Amino acid sequence: MAKNKKKSDLKEYTTVPESGIKLSGLILWVEKHRTGTVMIFLSLILLGVIAFRFIPISLFPEAPYPGLTVETEYFGVGPEKIEEIITKPIEESVSTLGGIQHLFSVSEEGKSKVHIQFDQNADLEIKSLEIRDKVEQVSYRFPRETQKPVVLQYDPTQKPVFIIVPKSSSLNIMEIREISDREIKKIIEGIPGVSEVVVAGGKPREILISCDAQKMIGFGVDMNLLLSVLQEANHNENPGEVTEGSIQIPVYVKGRMRSLKEIEFLSLRKDESGKLIRVGDVAKVSFSYREENSAARVNGQNTVSIYVYRAGTANLLAVSEELRKELKKAENTNLNFEILYDQAETVIQAIRNFFFASLIGFILFIIAASLIFQEFKSSCLFAFLLVCQFFIGSIFMYFLKIDYNLVTIVGLILGCGCCLCVFIVNQLFSDYGKNSNSITGEIFTTILLVSGVFLPILFTTKELKNIYGGLGFVLSVNFFISYLISITILPGLRTKFQIDIKIFNVPKILKTFIHKLDILSYYVHRMKEDIIDKTLSIIDYSRKRPKVFLSVYILFILIGIYFYFISKHEFINKVEEKQLIGNVEFPSGTSFSRINAITERIEKSLSELYNIKEVNSKVENGKSTIVVKFNESVSNVDEIGKELEEIVGDIKPAFIYFSGSNDEALLKEVTIDVIGDDLNKIDQITRQVSSVAQELLPNVRHVLLRYKPPREEVRVVIDKEKSESLGIRSQDIGRLLRYGIQGGVATKFIEEEREVDVRIRYDSNYRDQFTDLKEYKIDTEKGKSVPLLEIASLTRDTTPVRIYRKNKRRVLSFSLRIADMSLTEILPKLEKLKEIELPKQYRIEFSDSLQKVLEHQKKMNFILSFAGLILFMILASYLESLKGPFLLLSVLPLPLLFVIIIIYWIDLPLTIPVYIGMIIISAFGILETFILRKELSPWKNQGEKFEIGLMPYDLKEKIRTLLSKFFQLWFLIILFYLPSIFSFGTGAAMLKTVSITLILGLIGICFFTPIVFITFYLYTTAITNTITDVYRQSIDWTNLKLIELRRNTR
Repeated sequence: MAKNKKKSDLKEYTTVPESGIKLSGLILWVEKHRTGTVMIFLSLILLGVIAFRFIPISLFPEAPYPGLTVETEYFGVGPEKIEEIITKPIEESVSTLGGIQHLFSVSEEGKSKVHIQFDQNADLEIKSLEIRDKVEQVSYRFPRETQKPVVLQYDPTQKPVFIIVPKSSSLNIMEIREISDREIKKIIEGIPGVSEVVVAGGKPREILISCDAQKMIGFGVDMNLLLSVLQEANHNENPGEVTEGSIQIPVYVKGRMRSLKEIEFLSLRKDESGKLIRVGDVAKVSFSYREENSAARVNGQNTVSIYVYRAGTANLLAVSEELRKELKKAENTNLNFEILYDQAETVIQAIRNFFFASLIGFILFIIAASLIFQEFKSSCLFAFLLVCQFFIGSIFMYFLKIDYNLVTIVGLILGCGCCLCVFIVNQLFSDYGKNSNSITGEIFTTILLVSGVFLPILFTTKELKNIYGGLGFVLSVNFFISYLISITILPGLRTKFQIDIKIFNVPKILKTFIHKLDILSYYVHRMKEDIIDKTLSIIDYSRKRPKVFLSVYILFILIGIYFYFISKHEFINKVEEKQLIGNVEFPSGTSFSRINAITERIEKSLSELYNIKEVNSKVENGKSTIVVKFNESVSNVDEIGKELEEIVGDIKPAFIYFSGSNDEALLKEVTIDVIGDDLNKIDQITRQVSSVAQELLPNVRHVLLRYKPPREEVRVVIDKEKSESLGIRSQDIGRLLRYGIQGGVATKFIEEEREVDVRIRYDSNYRDQFTDLKEYKIDTEKGKSVPLLEIASLTRDTTPVRIYRKNKRRVLSFSLRIADMSLTEILPKLEKLKEIELPKQYRIEFSDSLQKVLEHQKKMNFILSFAGLILFMILASYLESLKGPFLLLSVLPLPLLFVIIIIYWIDLPLTIPVYIGMIIISAFGILETFILRKELSPWKNQGEKFEIGLMPYDLKEKIRTLLSKFFQLWFLIILFYLPSIFSFGTGAAMLKTVSITLILGLIGICFFTPIVFITFYLYTTAITNTITDVYRQSIDWTNLKLIELRRNTR
């Protein structure tokens, strides 16, 4: 008996409204054109399937960074001179362009880089042309040896989407590097969608002409002569054509060198006896490998790594598929490839995780829906319609160029829950046989609310719009499509077509499984009845004691607001990646060999840890980067960084710190700029301010100076009078020193249809020591050699490694590595830094990334305020009342603040995904109030008669029926979202956060919404009287206190 009673209690009858409403035009048309409706529906699905195949897939929403770089090379010139003669003129010229937000520049040895950051809406193609024009206006004043300035697209956030390691059992690393440069790089560059390919590790092959300084002096040969001979001799030319009859035959002069012997036998000059002096007489010519200035290792093994960058609009999966095909073709017995990182695989794995979580949620939904509605076919129908709605939504995504990424996929999952909500609401609250328009207006208004609340994102920063605009659009469109399906296709499938086909019959295995779940259904039913009974008793208590109800209501709101302000606020959601990046910094002037040795030692320490999957390193001049990848079992990667730093230990003079991929956005790393003119003074101020910042913020783990201190240098001071009298130019001296010490590429050599650098420089015996410079000689214009010291002096001094500028002024920066502090805690303390007294013309600025976080905070406050206004306006339009929306909105504070309190309690920050979840919760809450308002409207006018007496039996049963249906609705939606809180992998943090928010919010709606709404709606007079009494008592008490105060004053 108990069992039969339980089943009958689970299945609720649909509510038949007291008054009918005429069918809308769309529904009437559907009723008359069933076949046409189905054909339109099927054609949209087919079109959606086609569109789905052409929608690009990426990891996260991408937008081109609005930046361009002007890069100019002037070899052999120090940073200060580069700044003065190249960087400043370029800055002055381009700064007159419109739409520039910031100018950043770096002047270093032999190179100037000016980064121009534009407004987000700038057209980079047009800006690129304008910048070229501006640079050409000043570049004619640059020294003749300056390379032509190049304008490039600048994106500081660009990362490789593929990392490939060529491997061979028969070839050494030098040969692998050579093949990678000569063949593999060109193959990959030819793949559509690849923007750049960088090869690192190993040593590129070259031809080295190692000059004997003594022999060159003895034979009267200098570097300038050797350089010009090599360049002039290695030359092909097409002087013209000859005519033979009626045919024109081109004439080519083939002068390109093709063997080392040819280089050795090049004649330089004749001696006094007339004998030819050749290159081989003064230098050794041999194949060699360029001096190591970069290295790459995987788990301690030296490798060659190929980094592949994707063009912004390319389809990631298509590029990945084509790349693997080309690498497969390039493999042979001597060479194969290992793909260390493929962003496409990361995306696919993340999508699989999301799909798996959603699939489990939907299975739980189907099982629970089958138990609640006692029919399996409705659950299968919902599944079918959900798939159809997904493909129809793909049409809009394709035409609006919204790609599939982890954010839009989260939007799709949220949209699926909203669509199920629409279908179940129709199942529970509509009777299609009598009135198919019973709650369509309420559902449509709810969809408008969701769309309207996301509308303010269109007026925020382009970055926020790019990240979350797609999510809002996908969610709104899928919500609207489900609405159209529910009023067109769903009624026909449920009633007219009577789908009692065998495929919808419950299989025997599933029947047995569902039968075994009856005991679980029994406990769920008991929980539902307990919640309903408690809710009814609280409603009855609130009716009798409205003053207590209002006090608790207001107190809960105040507590929730308090928790909101003390909660952590973050505006970028954490990206869960099972890796940390170790940044190893070295003092200025540290040799590459020492950098490489220290980095190798760090790698060895890390590789011994059991939970580390892989250690990759990239070593460069002045720094190295170590990427540590962890096993999937590691849960909280961020907390391990400090442990790794302790394990590495003391590595002086180097320094290491570990960071995540978006630490700056999460304010785990805050950068502060000090702007001024004199570098020494800026350096002093920077160190002073960094010390103060460390005292203000107790949770600072590291203070990092974002610049290198000046390094020692040797300066060659030319005596202009002596050099000019001998016909020796400054450029000649510079060329001698540059090619003699550092070496330089004189020309290119053709080997097997490949160009190889031909480098000239002095032998190591003439360039390793400071004293070697004193032995250098240079030819006068008459061909006589004179010592360098006769026309120049050598002094030791210090010089900046790099000179940084921000908005045309010099700048130095420092970063604070912060642990366990939120934005609300950090900002007030950082603002105190601006109170530090500084010399005139010197100031402190927050870095661009921190300014962006502050801008996002302001924009989020704008979004929330604007969204509230839109919410009110839509409700006022629907209700045709300015007072009515306040009643409906009164149900939202308690569920939303309940979410905030629990999120604070489980130590989660308030991020944008939390706000997105709260938007959906608000829509669900408003939908419930719409239905409650409509179903309870007959009792509204009778409320005054039973405010004091007992609640009428028919009203109590009506409320019980409605609460039972809402419990079923929210219970099913909670089951759908429940597995998502256990999702893992890249990008899972966003889905997990928004799912937790939704589940907590639905629990709050299930309990708070009916209590608040029914109390305010049915017992308006009692609540109004209570508020009036409290107001009068407050006025009386205030007046009494004022009278007492006057008496005491007299």
